[in-house]
Amino acid sequence: MTKQEVLTKYNVPPDLLDKYTAIKKCTRYSDKDIENISMIMTLYEAGFDDTEAEKYFEYWLSDEDTADKCTEMLTKKRKHTLDEIHSKQKQLDGIDYLRYKVAKENKK
Repeated sequence: MTKQEVLTKYNVPPDLLDKYTAIKKCTRYSDKDIENISMIMTLYEAGFDDTEAEKYFEYWLSDEDTADKCTEMLTKKRKHTLDEIHSKQKQLDGIDYLRYKVAKENKK
């Protein structure tokens, strides 16, 4: 499959495909390449930055048993994301309290 076919058929961001092409040094893309690109897109959607995604991808492609390292990275990202959610929930709770307080004051 050519670069243009991948871009069109799978709606891959061009910059992501360029990064993948630079890493893999390929000009045609196999089904395995498409699977790898999909995994990288999922990493970015999950909040991984370039460095994290590249490291994860390096582990993913390694001939060594790196499942523990991949799992560790995913667990760390999950914890970080959950911490962000909890922080945002606290902000929402504060906003809701202030809205309640304003509404209560206006009823007097």
